[in-house]
Amino acid sequence: MSTQIPEGPTSRHVLLTLPCETKAILHTHRCTQTNPYLHIFDATTETFSSVKTFGDIPTSRGLHSACMLGANFALIFGGAAQDGIMSQECFILNTLTFEWKKVEITNSESASTIQSSNTIPSARAAPNLVRYNETCAILYGGAKASSTQGLQALSDVWAINVNRFNGTGQWHRLSNYTLKDGTSTVLSDTDGKLEIVSPPPRNAATLNTIGDEIDKKSREYLLFGGWKPFQVTWGDSFMLRVRQR
Repeated sequence: MSTQIPEGPTSRHVLLTLPCETKAILHTHRCTQTNPYLHIFDATTETFSSVKTFGDIPTSRGLHSACMLGANFALIFGGAAQDGIMSQECFILNTLTFEWKKVEITNSESASTIQSSNTIPSARAAPNLVRYNETCAILYGGAKASSTQGLQALSDVWAINVNRFNGTGQWHRLSNYTLKDGTSTVLSDTDGKLEIVSPPPRNAATLNTIGDEIDKKSREYLLFGGWKPFQVTWGDSFMLRVRQR
């Protein structure tokens, strides 16, 4: 059976499975203030339906990333408009009421300096965003625009803690690897027993949770593939473990 997406074919979208596991939300660049509709796919009937959203609806974008936080909240980050301008914004969608809230970042810097500081991720397209727990998500990589180098692949890792009900959030940098030659970097502790291997910078990779929580404070993720724009298509795999202190 061929199922048609409302409004026609789309690419560079995000698709999130809802807790019932038989339905998924499709968010595309067509969802805007003037056309505030998401689409829901029902696997039991193999059909799409449309639902009207309201609130702080994101501007049109593709190549963004998304994950579920808890049972009834979706988080989206970044992406690029059709003119190529990239975003570092976050939005929360209540999947029961379909209300959007733009996440207000509450890092300690003033509003005038936070956007240009190193305390939040840069604007980027095609990063990975995965759930850590009901109030926290992990962001990896993507590509940012550079006036001198075109699309520049990234390998930084961030965590964002979000209050899903009032729409505030705070970013925390977990790592920022700098690779000079595009190959893996190995960092060791002083006694040589610990090795940390960082993947070469990339966007358009996959990052998926592996298994359940390790000990209620740790989660593991598998990173595969991706692209260093116009230079290399990666076929490697890396494990990322994130542990709450």
